[in-house]
Amino acid sequence: MTATMVDMIGSLNTMYTRFGGMSEDMKQITQSVLSMGSNVQGIPAIASHMKSMNQNVQGMHGSVLRMKDDMGRMEQEVGTINQDVYQMAGRFAQLTQSVSHLNYNVWQMSRPTDMLGPLNGLAPP
Repeated sequence: MTATMVDMIGSLNTMYTRFGGMSEDMKQITQSVLSMGSNVQGIPAIASHMKSMNQNVQGMHGSVLRMKDDMGRMEQEVGTINQDVYQMAGRFAQLTQSVSHLNYNVWQMSRPTDMLGPLNGLAPP
């Protein structure tokens, strides 16, 4: 064999080795891309779950707003009840005062019977 043939075979051998290495690298890149593809396939499911969660959050937001409105109405109703109870307390005070006056009037009317003494059954002992 001539020197040129040996150089050519050496160059072919080097090219074969490098192409073999490139082939292995391409296999690894292909596996990586395939792995990314299977991982990326989960993205639509994640997006779907996120959309559902967003709808749930919007529903909860609406519920909280309704509860806030309900609490405002309850506060108004409690205020009305508070006023009614205050008015009832005032009326009870007036009723107590009226009963006291009535008691005093009955006592005033029974004074003449005190003069009859213990012979009278209505008089105090």
